[in-house]
Amino acid sequence: MSRYIVEKLAEGFNFTEIEKEILSKNKRSLSKEERKLFFEKLNVERRNFREYLMERYEQGGSAERDKWAEITIDNLMTNGGEADIVDELAMDVIGRIDIYSELKKRSQQEGKPIKALQGGGGCLFFLTVVLIIITTIVVVF
Repeated sequence: MSRYIVEKLAEGFNFTEIEKEILSKNKRSLSKEERKLFFEKLNVERRNFREYLMERYEQGGSAERDKWAEITIDNLMTNGGEADIVDELAMDVIGRIDIYSELKKRSQQEGKPIKALQGGGGCLFFLTVVLIIITTIVVVF
């Protein structure tokens, strides 16, 4: 799925097949050699990649923009919510909040749990308890 955006990115940069494959993987799933290549060559150009994708995204019509969002969301759903390297770039361009809100809707509709959206309840509970404690201290003193 994310291959489409990798190919768009490859139009502006001369990637080898290995580099294209690395961009289509999650950072945690990279081998030692792939990780070395990623951090030495690809990660250094990350800003340029993002700017290039932003230009392509803005030049495309609304149908093209919707296609990018759909491809990114489909890939995230396939991977259980974990973003590939190119998905992270696409989310920077499209907007993380938009992608995650649509991802949450779709995961609820399909009944599939998403790793990136789990675990928020513990943090919310902690913040609520801290707020209650602070309010109590302020009211008492």
